[in-house]
Amino acid sequence: MGKTIGEIIEGRSDYYFVLASDSVGKVCEYMTDHKVGAVAVQEDDGSCCGVFSERDLLNRVAAKGVNPKSTSVREVMSPDLVTARPEESCLVAAERMKDHETRHLLVLDGNDYLGMVTQSDLTRAFFDEMREERDLLKHYAFPELPS
Repeated sequence: MGKTIGEIIEGRSDYYFVLASDSVGKVCEYMTDHKVGAVAVQEDDGSCCGVFSERDLLNRVAAKGVNPKSTSVREVMSPDLVTARPEESCLVAAERMKDHETRHLLVLDGNDYLGMVTQSDLTRAFFDEMREERDLLKHYAFPELPS
């Protein structure tokens, strides 16, 4: 019942990440070019060390007058990793987002970064599931009606 996190990211080829040493300005250009609101932040060895989002840009850079060209993303990212595993259900992931007050979960398999799941991804999955259930119930209750 319900999709798993792995099913949501399955087939994606968009693994958006930046290096912790990149400047905020460079990261903002990257996010704009790829039309994303958040990116995983990685160390040189490929391990994830944080997330940088539009909210970080607003609260930790713009509001504080920080120079984005001379500030590394490491200095202003959200360093607390809130993660999900591919086999977890969307419901578990949504509860984790709520508990940690975040809109982005890094999907990790061990230490391997597989992608990111957003609040919008989970909302879409829940609506798809509700639509499927509605159609099944409609077919069960009224089998004579066309689909």
